[in-house]
Amino acid sequence: MAEYDEKRGILRLTVTSLPDDDHEAQNDQSPRRASGVARTSRALQRWTTLALLASYFIFSVALYTLIPEPGLKVFWFFYLTLATLVAGVTALEAYDGLTPLREAREAIKKAGGNGGKPKTIDDQLPTLHLIFDAGQEDSLVDADSIMIMAEGLMYPENKVTITILRTSRRPAPTLEYIGGNTSSSVKVLTIPVPASTSQSSRVAYCLALDSHVSAATITGVLAADERPHPDAARNAVERLIRDAKVDVVQGRDIKVPDGSMLDSLISIEHDKTHALLKPGGSLTWGFSMPTGTNAYWRTDALRAAATATAIVPSDGVDLPFSALARNVRTVFDMRVIAYSSCAPTLASYCGEQVATARRLAIATTRYMSLAFKRHQPHAGRTDVEWNMKKRFAILHSLPISRLVAHATVQYFCIALALLFVKTPHSAADLARLIYLPFPVSEWFIAMG
Repeated sequence: MAEYDEKRGILRLTVTSLPDDDHEAQNDQSPRRASGVARTSRALQRWTTLALLASYFIFSVALYTLIPEPGLKVFWFFYLTLATLVAGVTALEAYDGLTPLREAREAIKKAGGNGGKPKTIDDQLPTLHLIFDAGQEDSLVDADSIMIMAEGLMYPENKVTITILRTSRRPAPTLEYIGGNTSSSVKVLTIPVPASTSQSSRVAYCLALDSHVSAATITGVLAADERPHPDAARNAVERLIRDAKVDVVQGRDIKVPDGSMLDSLISIEHDKTHALLKPGGSLTWGFSMPTGTNAYWRTDALRAAATATAIVPSDGVDLPFSALARNVRTVFDMRVIAYSSCAPTLASYCGEQVATARRLAIATTRYMSLAFKRHQPHAGRTDVEWNMKKRFAILHSLPISRLVAHATVQYFCIALALLFVKTPHSAADLARLIYLPFPVSEWFIAMG
């Protein structure tokens, strides 16, 4: 069924339709009641995690106030030992992470010296499909800004198609063409909730539903609020053309602060992880995988990775780990830049971090076994080696990282508990209590 919205300039197509009985049942339900249930469900999902986290903090602090001092020494030693070892590994990854940044600066400088002339002529570029994944149910997507971005891409207009993925409780998927005609290169695909449990399921649904976009040679996956640099897509595609062994080019996402102190800290923390530690870790361990967004895939590799995990019941960073399990080869290219906004408030930032922690916890239970399995080559990929260093890198990125995060929080809870048990009376007492409550702390500070 086709419907044209003259005010918005959108042609909406209903891809499938319900039987008459289903339509009648749907019409009998109260829209107000359905929206109320949806809001209640979202509120429970959002606040339950935060309530459990607050209970975790309170219980931990209360527990440490009851443990005698010899027991606290054991926990203190364990947490500091773990933190010291991880700090050393992080420093090594950060040092190695300088190499991709240096290579990107040199490549940009070289391109500038060449007058900005691209290495590949337009006629030799493959077709490109960009997917902007909104992810959450009923998320607002600024289609106008995406159209403006598309006009500024340094890529042939006739070779680019853009799909915006949204999730809705509508029983049938809809396809909306921006501009009011089916020849538009920008369209919005609304996916029913049951088919949108994870990023993998949404991407697989998109590639399976629209045969035109699935025929594109290269597919870029970005978050709905990410806007790629005009040269990013071309840089990624040229990298894939140049190296036939590479399946994914992972770019760098930059959080743009609005001038506040909170935004600046969020931007620095995000850049530290995505522009330094993850690219550096790929060199340190010989282990790399896409991070989920601002990644440019060969479409066949993306389809295989997404389809393999399309029916998972919840999102656990499935697309990157599915690619890793299938020996998909990923490289980091810091010239492939996308920009996104920082979280508007501290509460929303904390909510994002809690959601990320939840996905990583699910990924730990779901994909930790990759470190112990015998891996068979996929699609003839025999050039990817699963050595001990790579297997340890999986353990480091999943259970060890989760354990370190837990240890960091527990270290904070011990320090907070000491404030209740041994209340300081001066600034010197406070510093001594926090940093040097036990002699072992002096040794760790000396080693650091």
